[in-house]
Amino acid sequence: MIKLSIIIPIYNVEKYLSKCLNSILEQTYKEIEIILVNDGSTDNSKDIAVSYCERFPNVFKYFEKDNGGLSSARNFGLEKISGDFVGFLDSDDYIDNDLYEIMINSLDSSIKIVECDFIWEYENGKSVLDKTSEYNSIKDLMVNGRVVAWNKIYNVEWLEKINIKFKEGLLYEDLNFFFKIVPHLTSISEVSTVKNSFVHYVQHKGTITSDNSLNILDIIKSYEDVFHYYNEKQINDLYFDELEYKFSRNLMGAFLKRAIKIKDKRQRKIILDEFWNNVLSYYPNWKKNKYIKKLSKQNILLFFINKYTYKLFYLL
Repeated sequence: MIKLSIIIPIYNVEKYLSKCLNSILEQTYKEIEIILVNDGSTDNSKDIAVSYCERFPNVFKYFEKDNGGLSSARNFGLEKISGDFVGFLDSDDYIDNDLYEIMINSLDSSIKIVECDFIWEYENGKSVLDKTSEYNSIKDLMVNGRVVAWNKIYNVEWLEKINIKFKEGLLYEDLNFFFKIVPHLTSISEVSTVKNSFVHYVQHKGTITSDNSLNILDIIKSYEDVFHYYNEKQINDLYFDELEYKFSRNLMGAFLKRAIKIKDKRQRKIILDEFWNNVLSYYPNWKKNKYIKKLSKQNILLFFINKYTYKLFYLL
């Protein structure tokens, strides 16, 4: 039977942690180990995590470390796993009770990544379903795939072979991780997508995606590290169009998120000018990008207002 390891970093989530861990206990797939990594919490999170480990020692393993951030906690957890596949779950999120069984059942001997749909859950009670795609190529996965780490499970032997870890000291570590691992796939047939069971991605004050002070420089730094990696591996030319498209789209989404919160037109113009200057400094010919050129005029705005930014408009 395939053993699944799930790494859950913990940092000051006492309000949400029990719901997260209960959703693990309710899983219909039982060959699971849960690695709880307390990343220096200062609230009651430690006591909650330890109590679950004491009550369910065959499921939960508890570790603690000095605060180092999400990437550091995930990498720490990767050193502790014993499973054949590994996944990551944020400690303020929760999952449907059959999710991991459905993901494991989609495996064959060639699969390296399994991806599932997820639901954005907001404190105002609204929720939005985010559906994954059926990809026809690795490049299609780069363009249309969800860059998040927590809606996937990964073949452990493959991850160890390609030697990719989460980049520490960066925000948007999922984006960075995604674009580094995907080129190591040999075929899109190594990716499986499953439907009708979900990760519930909880948005609240304190989550990065709900932070209106979103640091654009962190997105740029994350992509810059990817650019360096692609140059080092001599694959930049192979995936140039895909990175150009995603960089432009992600950056515009972040700038729009800032702009829609600002009433002063002059300040909004400053923010949008900053976007153009940043994109042009990396990709001066971005308008000629083949993916952008395929968009109809009506969809150009939707390109800039990416799915996540659209949801922000919808939920305001």
